[in-house]
Amino acid sequence: LQKCNFWCQSNFFGVDLTSLRHEAEDFYFSQPVVGPVAPHTLLSLPITKDFDFNTMTTEELVNFDIPFEFGIHAVCPLHGIALWFDCRFPGSTRPLFLSTSPHDPLTHWYQVRLMLKAPVAVGPGHVVVGLCSFVANDARGHNIRVTVRNTNTGVDADTLAVSHSPLHHFHYQTQPPTPSPPAAVPPRPPRKCRA
Repeated sequence: LQKCNFWCQSNFFGVDLTSLRHEAEDFYFSQPVVGPVAPHTLLSLPITKDFDFNTMTTEELVNFDIPFEFGIHAVCPLHGIALWFDCRFPGSTRPLFLSTSPHDPLTHWYQVRLMLKAPVAVGPGHVVVGLCSFVANDARGHNIRVTVRNTNTGVDADTLAVSHSPLHHFHYQTQPPTPSPPAAVPPRPPRKCRA
């Protein structure tokens, strides 16, 4: 959201930028965040979708859905959905398994986060249901519509992420993130913007 604060300026060298704030926010939230996901930030066990590249057609990769239902284990805001992939290779002498999971050693593929504009409050025992709908785009990626709903509260949210390299927000690190020491001075509050 810090990037969106730029568009809250009503006098940027004499120009009122506030009318562009919502469009800028849509753009920023359409960018998948590529980088390591700390395992302790995951709120539930993962769900999977299998792709058997020996039997499926190219058309089956153009548009597909991944429905999900997550049982939540903690009280916190749900900010988005984390994605990663695992591959099973039959191998000529033994099967091989490659995982890009946050629970496994970091790879150069990292993980991807699809962020919601507004977080959804969740708590232990809550069930979050939703759908990730993938539609191929002209940039050799997918437009990914994510819808989530907390079935216990009825609160829902959605986002549209566009996956192609020029729009990704890369958050690369060579090692897993470590907690920062507490700041000596409290951070400055973000600027308020009239909507």
